[in-house]
Amino acid sequence: MIATMFIELHYPVRKVLQYAGLSASSFYYQASGEAAQPRGIKPSEYTLLENGAKVANHQVAAQVKSLLEKEFVDYGYLKVTYYPI
Repeated sequence: MIATMFIELHYPVRKVLQYAGLSASSFYYQASGEAAQPRGIKPSEYTLLENGAKVANHQVAAQVKSLLEKEFVDYGYLKVTYYPI
């Protein structure tokens, strides 16, 4: 990178980054290796019904697909959510 070359020639880092249009955080960033691990909470495997019963997500997806595979069906999120299956 050209910015590194000028910094190695002892030009002021801030000025070089400013002229190059880089932020200091981008220039100094070093990957920690933690990106390979998934972040956040584990995805759910079940959907809760109104009566508290659990249904596997793959069953819910299959029911939604069967509902929407019919011709001329243009249900949105709310209609699919409350459709009695």
